[in-house]
Amino acid sequence: MKYLILSLFIIFIMCSSNGQKLKDFKNTKWTYDLGNGYVSYFLFKDVEYEFYDAESGDTIFGNYQVKNDTLYLFNSQTYNLLSNHTIFPF
Repeated sequence: MKYLILSLFIIFIMCSSNGQKLKDFKNTKWTYDLGNGYVSYFLFKDVEYEFYDAESGDTIFGNYQVKNDTLYLFNSQTYNLLSNHTIFPF
């Protein structure tokens, strides 16, 4: 029982500290290595973000907002590097 309470306390502390870190996206870059030299990424600026998908060559631009413990992404336009054109959402 003592270990169960200690485990629950540690999980609670970890979850509550993650909520504080969620607000610190400004000027960060999150990458995902797909292998074979392909790297997708999220680049967060002040209130804008850029997402590059290495598989499709698409770059998505938009704004982001953090509310409580949730990150909201709002797309404004998509650019496809392979076809060299811009796609606007409906």
